[in-house]
Amino acid sequence: MTNTLPQPTAMRVPPLSHDAVGAIDRNIDGAFDFLQAIVANTGLVDEIPDGTNIVLEYEDDPCLTALNRNAAARAQRAGHRVYTHHVRRQK
Repeated sequence: MTNTLPQPTAMRVPPLSHDAVGAIDRNIDGAFDFLQAIVANTGLVDEIPDGTNIVLEYEDDPCLTALNRNAAARAQRAGHRVYTHHVRRQK
């Protein structure tokens, strides 16, 4: 008797818009800025409970901040913890 595994089905993912790609890129940049803040202040990590969603807010990008706040609100409604960090661009 031969065991056969079901074949995976291809998942179609719609292409991302130019705006979505820009938001993803900016959040990746912000994540690196956040990591630099942690290196500069290691006590920052102690403020963030395990399993918490980290939401970045940008002083120079209110549109992306609004997008991230909406994601934070959805996470909170789903019962997840959220930690907000204000990103200041490193020069």
